[in-house]
Amino acid sequence: MGTRTRWALTVALLAGASADAQPPAGQSARLFGVHDLSGGSIAHLEGATDSCDKGWLTHLLYLDGGSHAVTPPTGISLIVRLDWNGSQSAPADGGTRGTYADRFVDTVSRSPDVHVWILGNEPNFTISGGFDPLSAFIEPYIEPFVDNYARVRDRLHGVSGHANDLLLLPAPSPWSPCFLEGFARIIRGINDRGVTLDGFAIHPGTRHPSDSQRSDRVNSDARASNCEVGYTESFDQYRVFEDFIQVVDDNGHSSKPIFITESAHNTDVATVNHVDEDRGFFTAMYQRVATWNAANGNRIRALTPYRWERFGDGSGRDHSIRDKPNLEADHRRGATHTWTTPECGAMTGCRTDGECASSQLCMDGSCVDASPCPCGAGEICRTDSGVCVPESRGIATITFDPAEPDPGDTVLVDVFATTGYTNIGLEWEGPLGTGGTPSTEGAGIEPGFHWLWNAQVPSAGTYRATFTADPGASTVYGVAYLEVGDVGPPDGGPTADGGPPRDGGGTVGPDGSTRLDGGPRPGGSVSSGCGCRTSADGSGALLPLLLLVFLRRRR
Repeated sequence: MGTRTRWALTVALLAGASADAQPPAGQSARLFGVHDLSGGSIAHLEGATDSCDKGWLTHLLYLDGGSHAVTPPTGISLIVRLDWNGSQSAPADGGTRGTYADRFVDTVSRSPDVHVWILGNEPNFTISGGFDPLSAFIEPYIEPFVDNYARVRDRLHGVSGHANDLLLLPAPSPWSPCFLEGFARIIRGINDRGVTLDGFAIHPGTRHPSDSQRSDRVNSDARASNCEVGYTESFDQYRVFEDFIQVVDDNGHSSKPIFITESAHNTDVATVNHVDEDRGFFTAMYQRVATWNAANGNRIRALTPYRWERFGDGSGRDHSIRDKPNLEADHRRGATHTWTTPECGAMTGCRTDGECASSQLCMDGSCVDASPCPCGAGEICRTDSGVCVPESRGIATITFDPAEPDPGDTVLVDVFATTGYTNIGLEWEGPLGTGGTPSTEGAGIEPGFHWLWNAQVPSAGTYRATFTADPGASTVYGVAYLEVGDVGPPDGGPTADGGPPRDGGGTVGPDGSTRLDGGPRPGGSVSSGCGCRTSADGSGALLPLLLLVFLRRRR
């Protein structure tokens, strides 16, 4: 069994999610998700990250035909919206509200693994009123939503296993007349009833009369007037989410979580809302929310754009993401953003390859059979056992420079994550049977969640580096392998044609780009067989990497 050492840097990195704040039951740690539960949306989320925390799906059900039992897909957290029917999301008729509440609570009791619920939908669209004067528009839907929320909330929390569930209050649709003032009045009405509000569901988006989705509108600071009383104006594009949150805070709920359960671009032309082009629209959306979260305690917990399927919203507009590969790629980049530490980011069970047989690897806490050398792209041959190992895996990406050191060299170890951690550490497992692990010292922390170490590798062989952090400075978030020296395969070692890389999904590199596991890493190298190295992508990518390292070391 190999030996290992541990060097830990205890540091509190305030930006990003708190490392000891695991998500509550039934809640993903990711912002990432999409509206609509279907086979296609599940596959899309599953393919976006190699973590077992896949993100969120917002799912709509109607209660006029009876209650439901809802089971989340593996690794996916559900936000379940329960409407009364397609015309009234929450009943306006007082005689129907009791039945709605009964079926709502019964659905909760039948769904033990769902813990986030929305009571109805945009109040101003489902219970409307007059337009003259504008302030009169908001009156008809205030009382029904106050009363329906009050009927359901405490009963929901009384269901066994659901005491800590969140019942979200939906906000009116943005830019409709007096939408912020209407939102405020519903909140005040519920406050006046002495009912606790758990959280809020909001629907920010972008808009244009005739043009499709564009990332610049996500960051626009243009303002618009939309009411004659109370909250008279708002942001005119995506930053309207900040106005919704301001209303929440103004009315006594500044600590409550926010869920963005719909986000889309809207036009008056049905065919140009979401076109199949990667314009960085969803990428900018997730980044905007992540930036806001970093400065405001990570209050926003989900962003599920509208929508995956082609189902219409009654207007004939096409907001679908599915079957639009360029748009899907844009959306998929949102998977890197989290609001807290993924609970299942940790690898449990075995922690080192040395705990497994020589022909096995410790993968996600289990000893699994490894493919023999020669290896495929994205893998190196572990010289102590003659099996292929992935260069880097886990939700944190680990890279080395130089990628092919000789014994005695000092290697710069760069660990990149998508969120902040505390009590970080780097553990080494030396070549099996040889002993000796690198002497390691901290080389600093860089913006964008990069932790740097200098490690001097003493001898030839394959080293395994493990990145750990809270809780307890023992949670594993990344593993990578480093081959030191040109060493041939072990005597009698297995030889066979290399198979495809085992790790599926994507990893995020230090430049923020997504690389599918098994693809060459810029400036790195891959092993075409034990002791035989070939350049992954030629010398063209090597010069920028060396320049980056040179600049780092000069700082």
